[in-house]
Amino acid sequence: MKVFYKNRKYIIFLMAAACLFAHTITAHAFGLTQCAASRFGADLTCTAADVSITGMTVVGDTTSCIGSSNITVDLAITVNFATPDRWDIGIFISNDGKTPKLLPASGGANSCSVSVLPNSSPFLNLDSNGGTDTCGDGNKNIGGGTGSGVLYMTNVTVPCQSLSGSGGNLYIPFVLSWDNQASPVGATCTSAADPVPNTKAKCNAPTIAQGTVSVVVMPAITNTDGITTIKTGNTTNYTVTITNTTGDTLSNAVFTDPAVTGINVSSVSCSASGGATCPVSPTVAAMQGAGITIPSMPVNSSVTFTINATLTGNSGDTRTNTANVTVGGKTNSASDTDTIVGDIAILPTSLSKSGSPGTLMVFNYTLYNFTASSDTISLSALSSQGWTVQIRNAADTATISSLTVAAGGSANFIIKVQIPAGAATGTFDTTTITATSGNNPANTATAAALTTVASPLTLTPDNTGSGGKGSSAYYDHRVQNNTASSQTVTFATVFSGTCGSWTKGVYKSDKVTQIPPATVTLAAFGGYEDIVVKVTIPSGAATGDICTVTTTATAGGDTASAADVTTVKDIVLWSDASYIDESYIYPAGNSVYARAYGLTNGTTYKFLWYDSSGALQRTSPNTSGTGTIAPDTYTIPAAGPLGTWRVEVRRVSDNALFAQINFYVGPDHLNASYTGANPALNTNATVNLSLHDKSNHVVPKDPSGNLVKGNPPTTKDPLKITVTVSGSATIVSTTLSGAVITGQTVTGSLDNITGTATITITDSVAETVTITPASYNSALYGSPSRDEPATVTFVHTTSMRIIDWREIY
Repeated sequence: MKVFYKNRKYIIFLMAAACLFAHTITAHAFGLTQCAASRFGADLTCTAADVSITGMTVVGDTTSCIGSSNITVDLAITVNFATPDRWDIGIFISNDGKTPKLLPASGGANSCSVSVLPNSSPFLNLDSNGGTDTCGDGNKNIGGGTGSGVLYMTNVTVPCQSLSGSGGNLYIPFVLSWDNQASPVGATCTSAADPVPNTKAKCNAPTIAQGTVSVVVMPAITNTDGITTIKTGNTTNYTVTITNTTGDTLSNAVFTDPAVTGINVSSVSCSASGGATCPVSPTVAAMQGAGITIPSMPVNSSVTFTINATLTGNSGDTRTNTANVTVGGKTNSASDTDTIVGDIAILPTSLSKSGSPGTLMVFNYTLYNFTASSDTISLSALSSQGWTVQIRNAADTATISSLTVAAGGSANFIIKVQIPAGAATGTFDTTTITATSGNNPANTATAAALTTVASPLTLTPDNTGSGGKGSSAYYDHRVQNNTASSQTVTFATVFSGTCGSWTKGVYKSDKVTQIPPATVTLAAFGGYEDIVVKVTIPSGAATGDICTVTTTATAGGDTASAADVTTVKDIVLWSDASYIDESYIYPAGNSVYARAYGLTNGTTYKFLWYDSSGALQRTSPNTSGTGTIAPDTYTIPAAGPLGTWRVEVRRVSDNALFAQINFYVGPDHLNASYTGANPALNTNATVNLSLHDKSNHVVPKDPSGNLVKGNPPTTKDPLKITVTVSGSATIVSTTLSGAVITGQTVTGSLDNITGTATITITDSVAETVTITPASYNSALYGSPSRDEPATVTFVHTTSMRIIDWREIY
């Protein structure tokens, strides 16, 4: 009997040991988007407070979103620990606006973005299983004793929704979970597929305040008059509908519809549905001025404004009516554009394509007859380069010189432009198509076919960047097909320089989908796709190593190449929380994301941030724990100061300098402006270009009056810009240095002293064209959305004057 008892104890011990062993080596491996309750298998209570999220902000310039739409954001999440050790922290962000605390059958979330904490500073690795468990842990000692650390979750998709109590701002449901036991007693966690609450209570779910993010949720707005063309002097009715899709009752939204030259508004009226309340007696003056306040809009209700207007202008002019709704200082807009036509018209008024030497370009147009009688309309076409041009019928079976178009009808036709085999790359041709009424030869219409000569296949640009040991650098490229047929493109990459143990790959623009196995097929006549080359630096690389990856695109017998040069640095700065867009130039008010590489494992370091006057602005918490990489983030004050800043990394024990790097605070966006009279057809208009700061919309200067541009520019040149003109306009000249004009685009550098330049354009078609400046390096400025384009209206006569936006607002 004793023997049996002892054997039973022994068997129980073996069973327990086996269970423990199995638990230690087996990760949960749930679905990557499976939410907390679904992983646990039951609704959660989340009553414990061992770990919590005490702050959540959106990284970047997203300050508003449209209710009921989905947005993708980067989140900075502040995680706070109470006293006890807690392991394998999981963060579940709802993708569908429902709570991850409940099962889908109970009304909970069906999909979540899931992340674990890193086990590097400021977070910890408290497991004792030799590194098998790699998910981050923590306690009150992290963050220099604050118990807090920041986790960045990137590319998180959430619905734009507000709740009662969130003040009209974005509400994001989440659950934070943890294990209250270390491995090997607790579960082993190695990825975002593993975290799960240890019990129903071992999790934290948000109060309204915790889940509220400073992003204003906007109502939806639509604007249409149901037409796309109109004769000068005719009237139309714009229907503007504002719908409360925010998820909460909306009060005191403001509706505006500013005055526009060529749109003469005679009346505005309102109707409401779904319980919304119309404003009393809305007026045109209020609508075009301070705005019309909408008293109350329950969820899913709407108000509709009907605006009666007469449109005037020259044939080919466009008239755009823009309606706005403003809530919480943010504005959502909807526009409707009509083209002024005469008795006859050719639409579109311009088409632009790229083609290689020897290519026969094909452009498709529609000829309209807006009169009450059938008309035989003659057609002619003339190339500015003297190239051969054909006018063909819609079936492309015959060359034509006229089309008979029924009253109020239309007919399609084709323009073919032959690029000579010997045409030089960069040559730009404007083929002007003219239609003349047979009933009244005084009635004419014009359109343009724009052709840029390019290599059969292009891959641009070459890039220069840097990265830390054990990190990856990402380089953006555009591959474009300029032949007359679609092409499937393949890519090959080769290393040169000091590249031992480095790796490389070509990806779609999402930086996730690798090519191959994914494929790239480009349309004819300028079809393109944006791709990314990823270069990964080994942890054993030496500071200062330089490695070049040359990527070659091949389509048929055509090839094109681009080179990406990467230098290994000890400190690297980025403009985004994903650590992808490297930058050393920032506008005041934006965040700088720093990482130090090659640190001594187990040694404590700190970051120190100095402004352009040399004053210390921030000392980071000490970075302790294991690992050779340490991060820190600093948000530059909106007031600056502008100029050269630096960040240092020092060893805490003796304040020894590990590394330092400079960055520059100044330019934020680009500005184009035009204040002259409306130019006549085939005359020149000169547009001003300049760098601007974030707040004052002026060229950024330091206290000594010197241009703040990043000197010397390290990986990105803040003075190099690309300017594009729309419509049928062509670029005549520019004062940009080193300018390269390619069709309707010019790339060059602003003046090194003034930060300004000009571009001169002309147009043979009566229309309004847009001049859009953009940084040549897309990640350079804080917000390309703040770039300020200019418009110029070319007219048949010089009797009209352009209205600058400052006169409207």
